[in-house]
Amino acid sequence: MWQHEILDVVDELVIGDCKWRLVENPRNKKRSIQSWSTLSKSWSTVYRYKIPEHWEWWKNYATKAALQTEKSNNKRSIRKTNDVRGTKKVSKRK
Repeated sequence: MWQHEILDVVDELVIGDCKWRLVENPRNKKRSIQSWSTLSKSWSTVYRYKIPEHWEWWKNYATKAALQTEKSNNKRSIRKTNDVRGTKKVSKRK
């Protein structure tokens, strides 16, 4: 139906369930950023201009998201209660 050009994948990012990739057209060396659509099961071009700036922003965002996830996984998820001797009740943070 549609004639899609063959693109070279330069770099990929995965942020949670979102997939991003930096692609380059081998004929004219133009780059673009695509995201994976789970609804249509295909790659959609999201950015075609200012590619270096946008790709750098998304890489920084992915790094921050990974650090935030790692940080939240290290926290204790079990609350102490008064029913066990020698423990203190931890108040809920607002």
